[in-house]
Amino acid sequence: MSQQAVHDMGSEIPAGLNGLSSIDARRLLGKVGPNRWVKQDRFVRVREVLSLMLDPMAVMLIIAAVVYFLLGETRDAIVLALALIPVLGVDVLLEARSRAALDKLARAAAPSADVVRDGQVVSAPLEKVVPGDLLVLREGHVTAADGVVRWVANLAIDESSLTGESEPQQKRAWPTTPGDAAPDARFFAGSQVVAGHGFGVVTTTGAATQ
Repeated sequence: MSQQAVHDMGSEIPAGLNGLSSIDARRLLGKVGPNRWVKQDRFVRVREVLSLMLDPMAVMLIIAAVVYFLLGETRDAIVLALALIPVLGVDVLLEARSRAALDKLARAAAPSADVVRDGQVVSAPLEKVVPGDLLVLREGHVTAADGVVRWVANLAIDESSLTGESEPQQKRAWPTTPGDAAPDARFFAGSQVVAGHGFGVVTTTGAATQ
């Protein structure tokens, strides 16, 4: 999914606000990594192999092969061991097809975010949002990362999933150092904009977000 220019209400960039260039965004992406809120499981493949080996049919064949081998029936043990190949092969094939279908669906439904790149508002994959990006905060959108509001027009964000507050939180602009921003000038990944619109600078992405 590539960047696409956005031309609709709320996409005009206020004076004095600048986003990143595409070159800087790519450089930062290589440095900080994709904006994934949940870390990828490095041991997922190991668990998949163990799951396949614990298939009831596979377990039965393994036990039978071991028993025949201990009884001295080496030929029968080898035959049973070879029978594991088609049993596990079917499971591997079905797993591969399922994974391919899920990956295709995920790519088709990949979330995106509106950011300012090269002086214009573009729609970019959520995973490619980086610290320093100027993020468009628009009614109905889910915020792509943690950050600080720079410009607002009646902006209210639902942060109940993070804070438990039942009422949307009204936001104000914070024009100075992001690290000193007040709570009502901050926004957080996964929160939903319920009213108004604004622009905010991204400070944190990925698993480090709140």
